[in-house]
Amino acid sequence: MPDKVIYVNIKAMKRLFFILIITVLTVLASLYLLRPITDPDFFWHISTGRWILENKALPSEDPFSYTTPRLLSDREFFILRSYWLSQVLYWLCYKLSGLNGIILLRVLLLSLLLVFIYKRIKVVEDPLLISGLLIVFTVNLLSLYPMDRPQVWSFVFFALLLLVLNIKRYTLLPPLMLLWSNMHGGYILGSVVIGVYIIDEGIRYLRGKEIEKGLLIGGICGILAGFINPSTYQAFLQTIKMPSSMTGMTIEYMSTIKTFLKRGDLTMLFYWFFLLITSFEILRRTVKGGISLKEIILFSGLGYFSFTQIRYVVFFLIWAMPFAVMFLNSLKHWLRYGLLTLLISGSIGLSLILQEYNNIKNIKNFSSENWISSYYPEAGLRFIMNNNLKGNMYNFHDWGGYLIWRFYPEKKVFIDGRQLYEYLFMQSMSIDQAVREPVIMGMPFWKAILKTYDINYMLIPAFDMLGNVSGLLGALIDDEEWIPVFFRGNSIIFVRNTKENYPVIYRYGIPREFILDDIIGQVEAMLKRSPKHISLYIALGDLNVKAKRYEKAMEIYEKGLELQPFNSILKKRKEDLRILMLHK
Repeated sequence: MPDKVIYVNIKAMKRLFFILIITVLTVLASLYLLRPITDPDFFWHISTGRWILENKALPSEDPFSYTTPRLLSDREFFILRSYWLSQVLYWLCYKLSGLNGIILLRVLLLSLLLVFIYKRIKVVEDPLLISGLLIVFTVNLLSLYPMDRPQVWSFVFFALLLLVLNIKRYTLLPPLMLLWSNMHGGYILGSVVIGVYIIDEGIRYLRGKEIEKGLLIGGICGILAGFINPSTYQAFLQTIKMPSSMTGMTIEYMSTIKTFLKRGDLTMLFYWFFLLITSFEILRRTVKGGISLKEIILFSGLGYFSFTQIRYVVFFLIWAMPFAVMFLNSLKHWLRYGLLTLLISGSIGLSLILQEYNNIKNIKNFSSENWISSYYPEAGLRFIMNNNLKGNMYNFHDWGGYLIWRFYPEKKVFIDGRQLYEYLFMQSMSIDQAVREPVIMGMPFWKAILKTYDINYMLIPAFDMLGNVSGLLGALIDDEEWIPVFFRGNSIIFVRNTKENYPVIYRYGIPREFILDDIIGQVEAMLKRSPKHISLYIALGDLNVKAKRYEKAMEIYEKGLELQPFNSILKKRKEDLRILMLHK
């Protein structure tokens, strides 16, 4: 009788622990999903959705920038049209419920994603195990990726595709692929997965085994349905032909090792753990002879691409979840309930650490609808509008989407996150870095580019999302042709020193000997409010270097490294500064 009571109590405690974990997972996800919009691409996506519905057509040329040529390449057409359905859905959600509608869409998409994953792994009847893995997955997803871009639709469709293949509902493949191919170019991965399944069936047929005709018919029709989109086969070609100059500048193309070292991103530890236990399960099944060719191919392909490019990490985690669960489930009880409890507790703890306990304040966003990150130059934008600055504007590329969202159709941007025109993107990088060579018409290269486009004013940040201070800021401060007239938050506006701009210069001109100190003071205030934001240490150190306060800059870099000892950006900054100080 006492043994029975103990059994019941243990079972009740296990159920209580399960409920607690689910509650913590839900609260963590909900709070994180209430964070402001930080992804610069969201704004040009939703602006394109608005343009499509207003014009009842897909864009055939760039409506938002004055620098994009009218004769577009296949790649540029692909970017303009390939996300059209998700862009329209974003705009409709906004039209119905404002930015609250966008946040609710976040919650819906994450909920669908978790449901589809759970359906694939519920074969293991252990809610503790499943919950622990879902926590790890959720932390990775929320920390690595913005939740307001078409890529998230690909995560959901990928999870749904794997579920459809598992439950053998092959008639759903064509409509699924048709929708997916008009939402995001990630449908290519779906086509590859279906192709792998078909190849596996073909090999089974050659071995004299019975094949599933429904998979062959549904799979082939699904792949063909994926071509029914405005870009047809271009998604495949553009994936292969992506310019290296752009992939090298994009965070999502970084490897997991580089992401960990350069950004100090602890979520990579979760990914490596998943990769390790999935590898063990694949090996275990191989030894027992219970693994199929398609599982080997998908593990090898997704494992390689996710390790070398973080944009594939979530795809790997979605696919690998059942294997991770099965591996942990195969362990003995002492390991499963001891190590597993540690895993789950550690997952929750690291979730809290990664979110820095700051997400509680996100609750206020829902009532105030304050969903736009302070990173974006709203104050600078209002200054431009209120003072009716005329002529062509040069803008920081990360801000281009937001400026499209707020300015169009009154003004057009120089560049934005779409990076439509590769040559223009390289010119923008030359301006941001204040590249001097080659000298053209007696001017440094960066100034010659501005002259070519007849730039009259510039809206730039003191530092970007990673904390990098552009060479352009220092060049403009030292250049008498450009006058600073506005600085607030992270937004700085320079106007050309011309007669046309004299009224603005006379009224708002900031003495250039004060502007750098003003910026340093503002960043110091931001760091006091957010003492764990590594980007602020990088920015403040860089600004002090520009001000020739080398000892102060060294102190700031060292404080940043105390928070993130593996941060390669801070390490390089510190080493470069050490060399500079030796030569002074």
